[in-house]
Amino acid sequence: MRFLITSKFKHYVKDENGVRIPCVIPDENGILTLIDKNITGYKRLLVIANDPGDFNVNDSFAEILFKAFMMTNRKFVHFDILDNRTLNQTTELIYNADLIYLCGGEILRQLEFLKQINFVKLIENYRGIVITVSAASMCLTKTILNFPEHQANLKEPRIIQGLGLLDINFDSAFRWCDLDLSRNIRCA
Repeated sequence: MRFLITSKFKHYVKDENGVRIPCVIPDENGILTLIDKNITGYKRLLVIANDPGDFNVNDSFAEILFKAFMMTNRKFVHFDILDNRTLNQTTELIYNADLIYLCGGEILRQLEFLKQINFVKLIENYRGIVITVSAASMCLTKTILNFPEHQANLKEPRIIQGLGLLDINFDSAFRWCDLDLSRNIRCA
């Protein structure tokens, strides 16, 4: 298995009303090149949800991702969603996927779901690619440094034990301009 760790995967743009529209995926940092070099086939794309109970968001997100891959000439035959509807198919979905995409979102919710599906054990023999985005990337680490972006999450613990698949630490939402120590730096 090969992990492609990202803070953002650019597969959509937003229109003037904030609606997500699939777009051609750019080969930023060589991500498409890495996918092409390491993928076993383009039969099945598996999207593992951040919120396993939000079926409308999960369906919409997976469809946009699937269409973006199609627009980028990476034509998967089928996509699946791993959420509460498909928990009884977890093993089959993971083993049959050519590419697994772990959605970003809320760290604690993502971590809980990955533990619930026994993700670490299930991917031990997985031979495909796993793309992780933002919170999902952070969940793979031994120690998660949690600095929530939203007021509602400020009471969450700052240091959390992760899944231990990666021996690195990072904050996927960190921006250098957030360290406005001199008060002369402004973010756009």
